[in-house]
Amino acid sequence: MGKKKLVAILDTETNMYDQAVFDIGIVIADLHGNIVDRRQWLLDDIFKTKLFYEEKRELYLSYLDKHDYTSYVSVGEGLRRLGNILKHYGVTEVYAYNMAFDSRVIAKIAENFGVPNPLEGYDLECLWLWSCQTIFQQKSFPKFCMDNQDYAMTPKGNYRTSAEIAYAYIHNKPNYEEVHTALEDCYIEYEIFLHCRKQKKFRIKGIASQVWLLPQTQEQIDKLPKNFQTMKLNLETEIERAEQRFKNLRFLKLTERELMEGC
Repeated sequence: MGKKKLVAILDTETNMYDQAVFDIGIVIADLHGNIVDRRQWLLDDIFKTKLFYEEKRELYLSYLDKHDYTSYVSVGEGLRRLGNILKHYGVTEVYAYNMAFDSRVIAKIAENFGVPNPLEGYDLECLWLWSCQTIFQQKSFPKFCMDNQDYAMTPKGNYRTSAEIAYAYIHNKPNYEEVHTALEDCYIEYEIFLHCRKQKKFRIKGIASQVWLLPQTQEQIDKLPKNFQTMKLNLETEIERAEQRFKNLRFLKLTERELMEGC
């Protein structure tokens, strides 16, 4: 029996001034809803500064008292432990809802403190990009947004596509609010990951920019500046081309197998 595949779900929180990471959360889990490990590191060098969600400082301190998986460590030690847990479980794919942001701020703090970037060498996957190709493409999503406009739509009339909205839509919990602490947000992002997988729909992988454009209607896109219209078209073209390459590859493999079986 083969080894069970595990993935990592990552989230970060930053301070008020320069987007320096002070909170790293990670969940190690399988593809079927089972969490095998979890960790949260509060980085003391940055935790001492003003936090982006400063009102949550007491909540963070309570985590240290209640949870044996929450640790107060230096930046170097926190990044070292993040790298170690990824290696320990042999994961190759690390997911974050906004991987462009999380990977950037971790790389930045690693560089600033002169320590190795623990995410180097891993396949970094953006759940926001995946959600915009699957969850937010479902026919009932526009109705959810229209029924909850103050919550799920921007003042300019576009659909919101945050992790908060994805979770709220999946569970039909309008007005759901993220905790905005790294590990707690990892839990909902893991549920989003599982929901995306269930769609069994082709998607492009990795990280892309302006992915929120994908679920918007043509009417919404027409109201945006021309450069946004071009960005959406480029994303859709990239997805279509990648899907066609995938279909061609599957056809070639099928043809090769049929030829071998006919020999």
